Amino acid sequence: MKRGPVAHILGFFIAVIVTASAFAREKLASPPVSPSASTPAASPQPPPALALHPPPQLSIRKDAAKSELPFWKTKPDIRKRLADRDIIVSVKNDDVKRPDGKKVVRFTINGVGHVSRNKDTAFKIAQQYSKLKEVSSHFKTVNYDANRGEVFMICEALGYQARMIMKMTPVSEDWRSEIQWEVIWGHFQGMKGTLGFEKVDETHTEVSIVTNYEAETLPLPRVLMGFAFEVISQKVAEKMRTHLESMPEPR
Repeated sequence: MKRGPVAHILGFFIAVIVTASAFAREKLASPPVSPSASTPAASPQPPPALALHPPPQLSIRKDAAKSELPFWKTKPDIRKRLADRDIIVSVKNDDVKRPDGKKVVRFTINGVGHVSRNKDTAFKIAQQYSKLKEVSSHFKTVNYDANRGEVFMICEALGYQARMIMKMTPVSEDWRSEIQWEVIWGHFQGMKGTLGFEKVDETHTEVSIVTNYEAETLPLPRVLMGFAFEVISQKVAEKMRTHLESMPEPR
C-alpha cells in the first residue's frame, strides 16, 4: 500500500485535509512512546522552575473591529447564504516571504456553516474524538489521551495512510467556544487551526474552521489544492453537519 500523510481537522471540514494530504508520499518514523520501566534512570536533576503560562484565550474578541473579523462576518450576502444552510469554504495557497527572508507557500482553509444545535452541545460533541470513526471511514484509529490532551490517529484515504498526533486545547466563553489544535508530531507538523462554535441563537450554532500551514512546497499541485478542495469539502461538510445534529445530548 502506498503511504503518505493524511492530515486531520476535527469537526466540520475534516475531509478537506484528509483528501489533500492523501497524495503526498513521505516516510514517517514510529510515534514517540513513554520510557519503559527498563529504561535506565537518569542522574537526579533539580526540578525545573515552574513556568507561568497564561490561560488560553479565544482567537477572536467579542468586540473585535470589523477589519479583524473573518470574511463571512462582514458580507451580508454570505450571512444570508449561511442562514439558508449553505456551507462556505475558501482554500488558498500564496507565496510569502518570512521575516527571515525564506520563501514559503502559505496554505489556508477557511470554512463556515450553521448547525441546528445549541453551541454548548455542538462543542461537547466535537470533543468526542472516538466518535470520528463512526463519521468517516478515513479514520482507522483514533485514541485520545485525556491527561495530555492529545489525539493519536491513523488515517487513510485513496490508498494512502499516515499517523499523527494533535494537541487539542478547548477554550470556551458564553458567546463562543473553540477547539484550538496543532499537529505536534507526524506529517504536516506545525499545522495549526481553530474549530469555532459561535452562538447564533439558543438552537443554532455557527461552526467555522481556520487552518494555517507553511512549507517550502505543498504535497499537491496548486490546482488541486484550490477549487477542487472547495468542492470536496462542501460535500463532506454536509455529512459532518448531520453528525453534529443527530448525535444524542452528551452527558
